[in-house]
Amino acid sequence: MPKTYGLPYMGSKNRIANDIINLLPPAETFVDLFAGGCAMTHAAILSGKYQKFIINDIDELPIQLFMDGIDGKYLDSFKWYSRDEFNQLKTTDGFVKYCYSFGSNGVDYLYSKTKEPYKKALFDAVVYGEHNGFEKYGIDLTLPDGTIQQRMSYLNKYIKDSELRTIPRIKRINQLVELAPYKDKITFYNKDYRSVEIPENSVIYCDIPYTNTHGYNNTDFNRDEFLFVAAGVPNLYISEYNLTDDRFTCIWEKERTSSYSAQNNGLKVTERLYKTK
Repeated sequence: MPKTYGLPYMGSKNRIANDIINLLPPAETFVDLFAGGCAMTHAAILSGKYQKFIINDIDELPIQLFMDGIDGKYLDSFKWYSRDEFNQLKTTDGFVKYCYSFGSNGVDYLYSKTKEPYKKALFDAVVYGEHNGFEKYGIDLTLPDGTIQQRMSYLNKYIKDSELRTIPRIKRINQLVELAPYKDKITFYNKDYRSVEIPENSVIYCDIPYTNTHGYNNTDFNRDEFLFVAAGVPNLYISEYNLTDDRFTCIWEKERTSSYSAQNNGLKVTERLYKTK
């Protein structure tokens, strides 16, 4: 399995985090100014190129979930959340918001109403080894003893549509405990980007809202104002699909499958990294 970085998060840079980090210069501090799911910070920490880290996002839930994952808060925390529970908790609980939403978009419940009872039966089988819930679906299987992963692999062999997306998401959050030795090197904020104080000898990475995609956490993001502020700032890098501004130069590009919409899994996009001139 390839290494994953950060949280389950729509628009995450997980799949290209290493590509980008390898391009960035070393510095004392890595600043993730629009951190989102914190994939870039995760990769930056493991790269060994930086001694300190600043993560910022105007939305406090993903930042808090990232730090809680480092603390091991959700180790072995396998719990089923129903549609009603999700809708009650998604605005206050980052774990529920991103592990139990469709495409980790933080808005819509993970499963359709028709599939929810079936997925609950699968979840109980995988997590607790209980298979009584299968009877109504005409499934007769004796589950093996072992780990959650072993039971899930067993079901995948015999049952169509047995995918349980929430389990790998929880495991992904749990792997963040590998960053525990670096926790005291991390400073986190929930501020507008203009309010974050940038130390000297920093590399600043900006995963701004892409053109024609979701906004800055459902707030108005003034793109022109940001580019005006960013222009000329040394060691500032911006991810975008296409940035047509003479003050910035493209230093890298890579085609990949878009993660912005779970309905467009085959949509190819070209990720680009820009640097201030």
